[in-house]
Amino acid sequence: MATADLGIHDLEKTAGVPMRTLRHWVKKGVLPRPRGSGQVARYTEVRLLRAQVIKHLRVSKLSLREINRRIGALSNDELPALLPAPVRPDEIYRYYSVAARGVV
Repeated sequence: MATADLGIHDLEKTAGVPMRTLRHWVKKGVLPRPRGSGQVARYTEVRLLRAQVIKHLRVSKLSLREINRRIGALSNDELPALLPAPVRPDEIYRYYSVAARGVV
């Protein structure tokens, strides 16, 4: 994985998680602290991946404590397995085409 650094605004946009939530996750210890602080704080792509995993698990109604328990000991290489597989646009089109005909 590349080691590009992201500011908090870039992390917010890329992860799809509000800045306030990201800061809350850092405060609770679920998301690792950024390098630096204030305006120069930088988040690595590994932190982006962790934010995406946390977001996915929160949608599943897991508490931050449970999420921390599940991902705390995982290596960075194990994290992608917790994310859902990406949906291809043709699969979405196929689903809605079938649904429109009342087959689903």
